[in-house]
Amino acid sequence: MAHGGTKRLRILRDSYQLKVVAESVHLVTYLAALQELQVPIDKVREALLNHPRLKVMAENCAKVNHLGSGSQAGS
Repeated sequence: MAHGGTKRLRILRDSYQLKVVAESVHLVTYLAALQELQVPIDKVREALLNHPRLKVMAENCAKVNHLGSGSQAGS
């Protein structure tokens, strides 16, 4: 499965990895919608840093490039 956030194609090993990919796609889509609605960048940044659900999604996005590499970032 290829995903725009990865540096190369990786085979997913379990449903947790699929969840990480899905959350990153969800977050990118959400951010694109906020940009289209012209939400000020300061408000978006504040939400990414402080909103419980968005903060976790943003942290999980960093794991996308480490899927299938044998180690998970932050694990």
